[in-house]
Amino acid sequence: MTPRSKDELFEAGKDHIFKWCTLNGGVNSCAAMGYAGRQWSWPGYIVDRTPFGVLAHELGHHVEGAHGAKGGQRSHVWRPLDTKPLTSYCPDDNEWFAELFRLFVTNPDLFQALRPKIAHLFKADWGNPVETRPWREVLGIERQIRAAENRVARGQS
Repeated sequence: MTPRSKDELFEAGKDHIFKWCTLNGGVNSCAAMGYAGRQWSWPGYIVDRTPFGVLAHELGHHVEGAHGAKGGQRSHVWRPLDTKPLTSYCPDDNEWFAELFRLFVTNPDLFQALRPKIAHLFKADWGNPVETRPWREVLGIERQIRAAENRVARGQS
């Protein structure tokens, strides 16, 4: 059956991406959850290179409409309001936006705590988060909670 509706296309797209990643080891390129050492990638944390975070980051590019360093619709306007990168992976406006969008989607309460000035812009455009738990509950383990608390206390991402 050929997908015809947007819902059918969405489901077909999810299935296609899953099959591609399974066949080609696409998930293996992502980080694992970091339980020890210098591995800080964690689902819903400031740094999230897990498959969960990568998909949310890439969704950010789609939402932004970014196509290369000169693409995008909001990032060029919003970045001057909050220039500090969320992570070290923000070489241009589009990546800056995608990293913030990732946290907005995966842990909006932490996003609000870290970036209150810019969070209201995200909420104005996409005010219906899927994740509604407090950020500490989203992170769920003490190591990530303490690290995030330190960042929030310093007023830094």
